Amino acid sequence: MVKPIYFLYILIIISIKCKEIEIKYQEPKSQQIYKILSNINYENYHKDCFDNYNYKECLELSIKLEKELNINNLKEIESLEQTDKNKISEIYYNIGQIYYHGHIDYNPNLSLGLSYLIISSYFGNPYSQYLLYIIINNKLIEQILPDSNFIYYKKTNKLLNEISNTLYYKNFNYTEDKNLGQEEARVSISFSFLFSSALGKYPPALNTLGYKYLNGYGVYYSCDIALKYYKESSFQVISDITKRHMRNSYNYMTLADYEYVEKKFDEKQKNEDILDYYVKEASNGNIKNIRELGYCYLLGTCGVKQNVNEAFKYYSKGAKLNDGESYYYLGELYLNGWGTEKNYEKAFHYLTLAQNLNITQSWNSLGYMYYYGLYVEKNERRAYDYFKIGFLEKKDDDSCYDIMTLLLEGKNEIQHDYKKAYSYANQIAAKGHTFGSYIFAMMNEYNIGSLINSCDITINFFQNVADKSINSKNNFYIANEYYLNKHFKSAFLLYLELGEEGIELGQLNSALLLKNYDIFIDKNYQKFMTVKLLKMAKKKGNILAKIMLGDFYFNGYGQLKQNYKKAKKLYESAYSSSGINKFYQAHILFNIGLMYNFGYDVDKNITIAENYFLSSIKLERYIRYPYLLVRIINLFDNLQFKTFIKNQIKNIFNFYFESKWKRIFYIISMLLYIAFCFSLQNQKN
Repeated sequence: MVKPIYFLYILIIISIKCKEIEIKYQEPKSQQIYKILSNINYENYHKDCFDNYNYKECLELSIKLEKELNINNLKEIESLEQTDKNKISEIYYNIGQIYYHGHIDYNPNLSLGLSYLIISSYFGNPYSQYLLYIIINNKLIEQILPDSNFIYYKKTNKLLNEISNTLYYKNFNYTEDKNLGQEEARVSISFSFLFSSALGKYPPALNTLGYKYLNGYGVYYSCDIALKYYKESSFQVISDITKRHMRNSYNYMTLADYEYVEKKFDEKQKNEDILDYYVKEASNGNIKNIRELGYCYLLGTCGVKQNVNEAFKYYSKGAKLNDGESYYYLGELYLNGWGTEKNYEKAFHYLTLAQNLNITQSWNSLGYMYYYGLYVEKNERRAYDYFKIGFLEKKDDDSCYDIMTLLLEGKNEIQHDYKKAYSYANQIAAKGHTFGSYIFAMMNEYNIGSLINSCDITINFFQNVADKSINSKNNFYIANEYYLNKHFKSAFLLYLELGEEGIELGQLNSALLLKNYDIFIDKNYQKFMTVKLLKMAKKKGNILAKIMLGDFYFNGYGQLKQNYKKAKKLYESAYSSSGINKFYQAHILFNIGLMYNFGYDVDKNITIAENYFLSSIKLERYIRYPYLLVRIINLFDNLQFKTFIKNQIKNIFNFYFESKWKRIFYIISMLLYIAFCFSLQNQKN
């Protein structure tokens, strides 16, 4: 008889063997990862994360996918195809950039963001590599969030820890490796990420390198190398615009433009009211408001998301009321299949109705249909005639571009004429037409229709195109929204990226945020960065950058010591710039008047000072209030606190974000203060 103990031994042996068989035939980890990646709907995932700004949904899904993937070491993914590794890198990038920019709670978490960006960049993600360049090059971890969180994330995340110990990343440690503070090491590491991102043909990285080589920032000057990077970036932009059927509808915003900023604040508060008003009036048959609603939905303005189906609905209503613009847009929707199925017959019908009502763009669209033979018989000569009328009589830039294209192609009845094509390209490129600028730059580079082959001219137009990348437009849009909602750190990080690309409004806006708000912990470094960014914007001819640097030399700021001669030179350069507004002119004239009034590095001359003051008052009437302060000081030479009051007058124009009425309130306060000084002085006497 078998003892029970033997049965127990047999059961243990059987269970061990079963476990061995289970382990032997367990699905490899790489196969598990592949299955998870295959089940992701990347079209919707990409839309949420990149196109629709659904950051909350994007983050939740990305974190869920990260947990499902459960990657603990690099060996688990060695056998994966590069396309699958790219998908993994995108998941980690989305988590990292959302934390880094503070897209959810508007409080940038640089340490956590950095952790995910490092993992993503290891797999070759150019977006992550570019953000790592931004972080290192501008010392952001040390200046915005200098804590030990990165060490914690490194220790708790096995994959991050393994990557951080590889040769490429071993020096990337802001909290443990104090040697990284050395300028040479920091620049070397940051540039390695920048070049890696550019190899991935990421437009912001290409723009940044083009900008650096063009100006000799951190590299030697080379127009030819800069041209190579800007040309590649502009090609990416043109390809993206063509693929997405984009419209250049978004205006960049300068934070120092008081009226525009205040208007945008008002628009934000009133968007819902405006939309309700449009809907109400449209329901009553108001043609203008029906058209406006269609445009709002077509472009995603007025506080609504882009919705071509709604746009089609409203333009159909407008067309029933014989509205010319509704005819045109309805024709375009049928032509492109936006919000409805493509229908060339209906497109031709509505575009012809728009043409009969003298709608400018309709000539170009009808020319397009004749050129490609859409519903009508293909007729390039007739297309050319339509384009010519559209440009010469209606001043439509798209028609000008199409004429240029036909002259370059030289098909059938249209003969090659490179000189005429060059002339047309020049006209629209000068207006900033994206496609026109690209073709004009290409014609200059290869001497097509032009005898001049100038790198400086060619690169200028490639740069104009490169600055209109999807990434740049999105960053400006989001940064402006964050600024309007007072999320200043998140707005700053986005503007800084644009500034690194060489976009002067990115440089100016990030400098203005540094000047007026607490962004960095080290205030000296904050002043240093403010000056650095303004100098970059000034080199591109930005008027306000010149004035602000003039003010910094006028008063002394950061690393800029007080220097009235340099201040005067910058003021005069800004004053002579085309496009300068009256407020800036008044500002300059008043400060130069102060120099002559008090003898700041010029011979004191009250008469000359008076001329400057009066000219300033003609431009901005409220300047008579600070002028009154100056007159009081001139009349009462023995006034106590005279030096203090003089310094306050010098600072009157330093409120770059304040409205005119706030500055007037400040001046009235100063007048009351002077009256108080008088009363004290009289009591002592």
